[in-house]
Amino acid sequence: MMKRIRIVFKKEVRDLIRDRRTLYSLVVLPLLIYPIFIGGIQKVISRIVMREATTVVDVGIVGKTHAPKLWGYLQAEPLLRWIEVEDTIAPIEDKEVEAIIKIPEGFEVQLDKGVTSEVKIFYTNTRFKSQAAAGRVKDVLDRYRKDYVNKVLQVKGVDTKVLEPFDIIKQDITPKKRAGMFVLGMMVPYVFIIMMMVGATHTATDITAGEKERGTLETILTAPLTRTELLLGKWLSVLVFALVTGILAVIGLVVAIKFRLTPMGNIPGTEQMGFYISPGAAGLILVLVVPLATFLASLLITVSIIAKSYREAQTYASIIMMVVIFPAMVSMLPIDLTLRPKIAAIPILNFVLAMKQLIMGEFELHGILMTFGFLCMWAMIMFILAYNVFRREEVLFRL
Repeated sequence: MMKRIRIVFKKEVRDLIRDRRTLYSLVVLPLLIYPIFIGGIQKVISRIVMREATTVVDVGIVGKTHAPKLWGYLQAEPLLRWIEVEDTIAPIEDKEVEAIIKIPEGFEVQLDKGVTSEVKIFYTNTRFKSQAAAGRVKDVLDRYRKDYVNKVLQVKGVDTKVLEPFDIIKQDITPKKRAGMFVLGMMVPYVFIIMMMVGATHTATDITAGEKERGTLETILTAPLTRTELLLGKWLSVLVFALVTGILAVIGLVVAIKFRLTPMGNIPGTEQMGFYISPGAAGLILVLVVPLATFLASLLITVSIIAKSYREAQTYASIIMMVVIFPAMVSMLPIDLTLRPKIAAIPILNFVLAMKQLIMGEFELHGILMTFGFLCMWAMIMFILAYNVFRREEVLFRL
């Protein structure tokens, strides 16, 4: 039996490897997508941000005659080009200016009397340039307000240090090594799950619905194989490609962060980061991967063999991918979930949380064991479902 399963497995792997596009998408792309693609995106974004930071922005002003001193201060700002307007809404909507400030009548008179006044900044949240312009204007007004307060205190003979009698310093006690593992704990589970799905989806749809569409599945069924042996051979090929794709994507991500090619690589602590994970934690991750990969492979084989065409199988797989993405994203969210029984029972989510905890070295063994138990349960249920579907003639022969 094992010999025949191995023959089916080798046949499927050989057919997939022969297709260069498959080899590139399942092996080369996962390894290079983060160092090249995301690194390139970061460079483009950095250039855009730097360019915007040095670009002169048009800003409207209403009531400049109400505050001659403030108006002189504003004109000294080199990155703001002031345009006198009458309305506070239309010029922004018409993109004549990115933001507008309105100075009330008698502004400086009220300041001299010690009466609190206000300057309004108008902008729109629908344009990034408008938000940035409003931020620049607020910074200038903050500096003017601080300078005004300092001058008033100096005139009254009061030390300006009274405004800031002490400094507040935030001290992060997290070791650099642990900060790096926090970054990996956020990114690696998500990347691993998604790229495993990519590898499993392509393989499962090709060796099931693809073979049905090409008419080669009927030929295989004439061989001296049981349905169980055929299923196990195909299931193993999906399992292997899913694991290879996921592992290569994680390697690419770690390399990208290590050499600071991603936005995450700019987080303090990542400059000296490596895979500082204990052998025990790494072993537990591998143990959890087996039932998870079994679950995903069985699920994708089931929906792919039910499909009557390759395109239909891809549609089903895309829906599954969308469902998988949401629990996989939990590792990247700023929330702390523990592996309680209700959480540990949810596939994908339980693995993501367990893997994150293991990478960070902050895990409880009973939570990991619960996760493993539930993953095994779901893997068994899905494999039995795939086995029963594979035995149905009307499914295999598109009846």
